[in-house]
Amino acid sequence: MSDWNPLDPDAESVHYDLAEWNVDQRAAVAEVFAEAELPHAWVGDEVIVPAELEEVADQLLDRLEQRSEEHTSELQSR
Repeated sequence: MSDWNPLDPDAESVHYDLAEWNVDQRAAVAEVFAEAELPHAWVGDEVIVPAELEEVADQLLDRLEQRSEEHTSELQSR
């Protein structure tokens, strides 16, 4: 996996379109992926990860979405 290159058209990669995520949410993605040592790259509004780590990325993104929803719900209840 150390040879994974997100810009290589032959590399098996998964693209996540995060166009609807704000800057803070995208920063959280970068932070969580880095903490998990998950190789990733940004191309425009997309974050790209190796296909073999798709499940890990999905879990991390799901957790971030859940936290974001909880935070939004908490703010709305105030």
